[in-house]
Amino acid sequence: MAAADADEQKRLQRAFPGMAGLAGLPFWSQVAAMAAHGGDIVGAITAVSLNPRLKDEYAALGAVREAHPQLDVLEAKAGVDMWVAAAAMDEGGCVGDAAAAAAWLAASNVNKETAEAKGAAMRAEFEAASKGAEEAAAA
Repeated sequence: MAAADADEQKRLQRAFPGMAGLAGLPFWSQVAAMAAHGGDIVGAITAVSLNPRLKDEYAALGAVREAHPQLDVLEAKAGVDMWVAAAAMDEGGCVGDAAAAAAWLAASNVNKETAEAKGAAMRAEFEAASKGAEEAAAA
């Protein structure tokens, strides 16, 4: 699975050579920044330079993607957001295997509800940390 993830990184770097403008952020954090700005590299670079707090947020989002290879594949395959996808990989014991995680999600409503609940908790934790960092920066 790591080889597939590395191939995806190479493909994205070729498709978006401007990602180098987000230097200082790990690869998946760069992808998170671009995704947050609709694929607009210049918009992502501008936003990060104007609001350093965003760099921390994108770094945190990138860390989730880094820890869960093939997360984007599972999101598309199962039609869930990144938080539910990450939770499904964790709960199903299939981190890095989108097909196995999709099968685990589809196996029962209990699995899906478990992933949705854990995903919501992960999102809330991330948002609370982001809000706390924002308030600390404003103080």
